[in-house]
Amino acid sequence: MSDVVVARWIAASPPTVFAFFTDVERWTAWQGVGGTVDARAGGSLRVIMPDAAAASGRFIEVVPPRRIVFTWGWEGNGIPIPPGSSIVTIELEPAGSGTMVRLTHSGLQPADVRELHRSGWERYLDRLARRATGEDPGPDRYDDLHIRLSAVAWWPWLATGVRSVGVTIRGRIRSSGPGSPTSGRVGSIWLGCAGRTGSPVQTAAAAATGGPAQGCGCAPTVG
Repeated sequence: MSDVVVARWIAASPPTVFAFFTDVERWTAWQGVGGTVDARAGGSLRVIMPDAAAASGRFIEVVPPRRIVFTWGWEGNGIPIPPGSSIVTIELEPAGSGTMVRLTHSGLQPADVRELHRSGWERYLDRLARRATGEDPGPDRYDDLHIRLSAVAWWPWLATGVRSVGVTIRGRIRSSGPGSPTSGRVGSIWLGCAGRTGSPVQTAAAAATGGPAQGCGCAPTVG
């Protein structure tokens, strides 16, 4: 199955929540730092992320305040989800004193790409829930090591059997491991893989703890 489904209850009415999908100022109050939002059937969508990656597509269906459907894909950064190749459907249903938001993102392959998008949408619906109720979620930025896009960019190399490949990522490193010597440091990480038994997500995640990647003998270098 290639769908990602994320649901959130938001303490605001469907019209209030829907409004955050209708223009770029309100959209970027919860996702991205700029772009274009022309919320009508056939209208363009482009969201520029804090790391300068851009997602773009077109609106397919806009039914205030219940449903919005648009295509979604990444512009030239190596992720195998080009513009127009996947579809996001957002459904809003009254639920008690608020709104149940159900987001379905279809057409995501392989599994690593699907799971990375799932974590991203979970984060952004949390931000939307705060913004729609009048809270300030703060600027959209990546203070932590942002592996969501960079790791997937070198997936095709592993899939074709290249025996050695690496990528350098800069950012703030936060480890979930207690007492990690890398936690909170700002620097660069070189991710390498001598084989294709470990996924890039596993390898990149291992970098945050300074340990070897699962499934292969790689040892990330933190600088």
